[in-house]
Formats: sequence, structure tokens, C-alpha cells
Amino acid sequence: MKKLLGILVLGLLWCNVGFANPCDDWSWKINKLGNFANFTIENKSDYVAKITGATILTKGTKTMHTEKFIWPLYVKPFNKKEFKVKNSELLWELAGKARISCTSLTYAMYQLETKPKKKKKEKKKSGAKTLIEKIFGN
Repeated sequence: MKKLLGILVLGLLWCNVGFANPCDDWSWKINKLGNFANFTIENKSDYVAKITGATILTKGTKTMHTEKFIWPLYVKPFNKKEFKVKNSELLWELAGKARISCTSLTYAMYQLETKPKKKKKEKKKSGAKTLIEKIFGN
């Protein structure tokens, strides 16, 4: 019985069933004068929210405008971030709903994604090697 209970507890710890999704707590507002929508996301979890785009929908859930970000926005744990979706030609009076494209990452995954890539250094050729290449070609 103790073994069964131990397996059950370890299984629940392993699965990590009850983690909060950082993409759940967000809101948006339309600024009709400025022709844009202002999105706010609050991350109240231990994970990093990766936002790759936003979509504006009509009240009847038809897509009006989709904006994919060139660079994803990251919202670190226990932080808040705002971003805008602009479109001066959109009929903002018809907008009724919105969606964001968001995934959750661990902090280690976030660090790997945002780590600057190292450039490979070219090996300098010696003078003798350069001279031989000039004489005989590549």
C-alpha cells in the first residue's frame, strides 16, 4: 500500500498537473481615436509567456486583422507588458473580440531562445599559406 501511495505521489509530482498558464490573464481595449488596440498581459506564473501575434475579430468571430510579430514578445514571470496593434484602415467599430498567439516557456527555454548567437571566427591564414594559394590557386 505504501508503494502504491508513493508511486501515485511521485506520478503527480512528475506530471506537474496544476501549473498556471501565463497566457490566460490578458485584456485589450480599442482606442478609436488612435486607430489601434492596446493589449495588456499580466504573467502571474513561474513560466515565461511568448507572444507571437494578435488577431482582431468581429463580434461574430470573423477575422478582421491578424498581426504576426517579427520578433516575439516575452513576458517574464510575475511581470506585466503592454503592446499595440495598429491599423488605420480597419473599421474599429466592428471589432468585438481579440486573440493572442501565446505559448508558455520555462525560464531555461527563454534563456536559450534569447541568447545571442556567437559568430564563428575565421582562422587567419599564415603568410606562407596565402602565398601558396596565390601561386597555385585555391
